[in-house]
Amino acid sequence: MLGNRNMKKIVLSLTLFSILPVGAFAQERSGAREVGGGRVPALGPTKTRSAPPSTQATKLADRPGHPDAPHVHIDDRWIGHDSGPNDPRYRLDEPWRNGRFTGGFGKGHLFPLDGGGPERFWFSGFYFSVAKDDIPYCNNWFWTSDQIAIYEDPDHVGWYLAYNVRLGTYVHVVYLGTASAQTSLPDAPATKTFETVCGTCHDLRTGPRRNKAAWTATVESMAGRGARGTDQEFAAIADYLTKYFGVVNVNRAAANELSDMLEISAQDAEAIIRYRTDNGAFTDVDSLKKVPGVNANAIEQHKASVIFR
Repeated sequence: MLGNRNMKKIVLSLTLFSILPVGAFAQERSGAREVGGGRVPALGPTKTRSAPPSTQATKLADRPGHPDAPHVHIDDRWIGHDSGPNDPRYRLDEPWRNGRFTGGFGKGHLFPLDGGGPERFWFSGFYFSVAKDDIPYCNNWFWTSDQIAIYEDPDHVGWYLAYNVRLGTYVHVVYLGTASAQTSLPDAPATKTFETVCGTCHDLRTGPRRNKAAWTATVESMAGRGARGTDQEFAAIADYLTKYFGVVNVNRAAANELSDMLEISAQDAEAIIRYRTDNGAFTDVDSLKKVPGVNANAIEQHKASVIFR
């Protein structure tokens, strides 16, 4: 009889021991599921009506399993967004200096990050920078794969909120402009194609200057590494880069290359070829301008595209 009683106590103790950790684990897991994991807030934060005293720090890890960073609850409550409009960390001398973000806000507009880091990151040709005081909150962001959504900040003029879909955390960000604002790009029909196709993979690069064959090879290499675009778009990009960021060797180029790069007539291009055949290689822009009948103004305008060897 005594043995049976002791056995029952042991079984009961083991049962309680096994239940308690599972319950604690379930609570921890429940807290984790309340934040991130692919959930996207339906709405951004509301305007703060009364901010806590400046000496009172907001507790960010407000529940077991929640991150120690600004985050959003399952009920769309934005934790950490309560410092009010007078928070000195988010004051800008020139709000909207780089214009306003036009790519879309909230749940219906998710963007995979394309690269960079806290000081300068980008997606879909749009560039942003994380507030200095918020940088520790995005140490575990994946800057080339995480999806984010952008929300308007109702309290801090000139700032937006970047929400990480995987983690459920967010940071204050300032808009830096589009890819064309980061790199001075001539306005042309293919400009947007270049920004969209190339800017989603990496920072836009237009140098060093290359001839058409080299730019075509560069674009083909980019396509081979996974850039998304049609054959027509890749061809348009190669032509765009060649026209505005190309070079032509005036001592070797054929007439059509000279005509395309220098934007001169076919007759002028033929005149250049005859002149170099009769008089030897050109040595500088001034010697090129001496070709009889050639449009010297066109040569001057495109001198950055001319090489001699």
